[in-house]
Amino acid sequence: MLNLDTYSSLLSTQPIVSLSKTIVLDAETPVTVLYRFLNDGDFVFLEGISEQVKHDRFSYLGLNPYLTITCNDKDFELKYDNGSVENHSGNVYDFLEELLSKYKLDVSDHNIPFQSGVLGNICYEYFTHLEDVELPGKRTIGLPWAKFIVPRTMLVFDNLYNRLTIVENTFSESVTDKELAYDQAQSRLESTLKKILKPLSQEILPLPNDIDPYDEIDHSINVTPEKFEASISTCKDYISAGDIFQIQVSRRASIPYQNDPILLYRYLRNYNPSPLLFYLKFDDYALVGASPEILVNVDNDKMIIRPLAGTRKRYSKEKTEPETCEELVNNEKEIAEHIMLVDLARNDIGRACELGSVAVTELMNTEKYTHVIHMVSEVEGTLRKECTSVDALKYGYPAGTVTGTPKIRAMEIISELEEEQREFYSGGVVFLDFTGDLKSALAIRSIAVKDGVAYTQAAAGIVADSLPEDEFKETKNKMRSCLSAMHQFRTSL
Repeated sequence: MLNLDTYSSLLSTQPIVSLSKTIVLDAETPVTVLYRFLNDGDFVFLEGISEQVKHDRFSYLGLNPYLTITCNDKDFELKYDNGSVENHSGNVYDFLEELLSKYKLDVSDHNIPFQSGVLGNICYEYFTHLEDVELPGKRTIGLPWAKFIVPRTMLVFDNLYNRLTIVENTFSESVTDKELAYDQAQSRLESTLKKILKPLSQEILPLPNDIDPYDEIDHSINVTPEKFEASISTCKDYISAGDIFQIQVSRRASIPYQNDPILLYRYLRNYNPSPLLFYLKFDDYALVGASPEILVNVDNDKMIIRPLAGTRKRYSKEKTEPETCEELVNNEKEIAEHIMLVDLARNDIGRACELGSVAVTELMNTEKYTHVIHMVSEVEGTLRKECTSVDALKYGYPAGTVTGTPKIRAMEIISELEEEQREFYSGGVVFLDFTGDLKSALAIRSIAVKDGVAYTQAAAGIVADSLPEDEFKETKNKMRSCLSAMHQFRTSL
């Protein structure tokens, strides 16, 4: 841990100075640690658990916000933990760039990954800050367009070596007395450690293990099967006319929900383990998800997009699992849809990366999830020197796998056919690190909870030979795990 002299010296040269402590924590899990902080205000929790080889071995819990940022279109409210409030306006990507520049840290001084940054979610509608596309008039759920926290406290779990690092961040701009700031940071660190090591005062009840993947679930839906299938026919007309090659049209389900969202997160974590798990709790809503797809990542100036397109129901009474995988990767319709989205990812990455650095590193692999099997590829490139993680987010947003190709025309048609704004669905959960890296999850297989209602949403990929009834089933399969969680815990465990 830094001594007072070093800490004071760094406060004069760096925007953020951190005290940290690492312990072996082999008798706890990130979830049991999270339970100790459920009622302590806003937090962002990120994990990766999957059958797949490629996932992050770290889990992250951002607590005790120094700064909370609420964004609505071009208006941004910044609320500091001392009670002061600032209001800004403009383009959200320019705003994020300024924020990251203000708190930029030197990579060489930090050996803990993602120990400080901007964490939160950004809604689908923020593509309008990049493209001139009209939105549907209805914003039914009423979520902010984005909400972020800049945490004072970061818990970084190394799930490979069962270690937990507690990081207490001091923001130099808020310090008037360096010795007092040092004492306060030490005190917060020790207090956090004691809270983690103290036995839980509440019982964590086990989840049910009698989940039937074929159960039907009562829920409300914003688009009837007949209207959804009519939209698919309209999309096929646009494809025939040459407007688009492929498009993603979605529908939203909802169930009244009176329980703690942590139960939704635990259900998805266990029954639909995914490389990108998240639980965001803010004062007016919660967002949980088990996403199989990154939005865009930046790691050491390497920009990565992993298009996920092509879906089959995993459980079948007619086919074995290997037969289902074989059918998926050899289906002409699925291959055509997937290759178009790989090409779109190459184009998006090429806008921010060096010429000649863009490469497809994986092509049409299959990945298995609880209710579905997906076809996945990976595209990467090296960021140009003048580009940042915000540029990577900007050029990769929104994902082609939830819009279509060409992207802008597809988004125009989506706005025409979907009467309600998507809000959380097909937006992103982001962690913009102050050292310049980015982790982000595409907000699919996700649930938003607000005002006593839980919402989930899914889209089907439409191409020229799509069958409306099959695409309807695809949305049903994609929503399956989230609907099961919403139904299971809507009133009690």
